[in-house]
Amino acid sequence: QGGDIGVARDVGAEGGGAGAEPGGQRLRAVEVQVGHDHPGALGDEVGAIFASTDEMADLFAVASARSGELLWRMPLVDSYEAAIESDVADMKNIGKPGNGGMITAALILQRFTDGRPWAHIDIAGPGRSDSNRGYTTKGATAFSARTIVEFLDAVAEEALD
Repeated sequence: QGGDIGVARDVGAEGGGAGAEPGGQRLRAVEVQVGHDHPGALGDEVGAIFASTDEMADLFAVASARSGELLWRMPLVDSYEAAIESDVADMKNIGKPGNGGMITAALILQRFTDGRPWAHIDIAGPGRSDSNRGYTTKGATAFSARTIVEFLDAVAEEALD
């Protein structure tokens, strides 16, 4: 059991291009993180998703259904912001231990999105499998990769319309 591994990327498609300029209307932030929900309340077959808007959540709900990877939307609890406030730094990099770590991680990420729509997927539970199940083999599962591909496909189609 290690720490968090986080990757944040701005993704989007403007006019059929492969990316978008900062501040573009279609720029979205997607982040995948391992660490907070393992094995967690959602078990090893369901990932957690935080989304800043209902539109973003809906896009991922469709992508999740298409990919077959189950995601459960989690709340962004404003009052948990207090757990990452700091007297000596811009913010703490972790909330109060044992108290909504997955939520505070999402709130930390929200501070870096500059108001753009974003999503955070926590894959700690389904990120590894103890046995073969369906197309998933024992070990690392690459959970959420299929969902992210479906999401990017939908965003690209929307940009071309």
